[in-house]
Amino acid sequence: MKRLLATIIALTMALSMTACEGKDSSDSSAKDSSAIDSIVTDSSVSDNSESSEGDKQEGPLTIENGIVVACDKNATGKVVIPEGVTEIGVNAFCKCQGITNVELPESVTKIDNYAFSACGQLTDIYIPDSVTKIEGSAFSGCGSLLEITIPDSVTKIGAGAFSGNYRISVTYKGKTYTKDNIEEIYTPENQ
Repeated sequence: MKRLLATIIALTMALSMTACEGKDSSDSSAKDSSAIDSIVTDSSVSDNSESSEGDKQEGPLTIENGIVVACDKNATGKVVIPEGVTEIGVNAFCKCQGITNVELPESVTKIDNYAFSACGQLTDIYIPDSVTKIEGSAFSGCGSLLEITIPDSVTKIGAGAFSGNYRISVTYKGKTYTKDNIEEIYTPENQ
């Protein structure tokens, strides 16, 4: 049984590490962003660009129609997502190894699949009461994330949202979940 469990855990880690293959936001269109701490959301003083289709480059972030779709993989430090963003997209921060802290604005309602997967240095994230969905594997492989509080407003937590985080403690609706009972937190697929 232990061998089977070890195999499942290893497979989960391998999948979380490859989940964002083919999605590299550190291409030539991304801004140089070795330190995210300096994100400024006031467009009059920041180095932002916006296309006529609603796409926006906000420091190291690429935002399309209110959804963060990518972050420069070389970014480090704290990320403050600007107000008006409604969703953290699939793989948006996947493998952003230098990210340590993330602050989401009250406008965010959804954290999509693999959004922060394999962010090995992520230690702190603020999830506001506006969030209602955390999709599968959203925080998988974030080994430095030791504690997280999920607001009561969240009605869906996808399978494997915290997989591979063996030291994590998740507080949700007055109950604390750890590696021993984390499976209980996931919402059935039909909800």
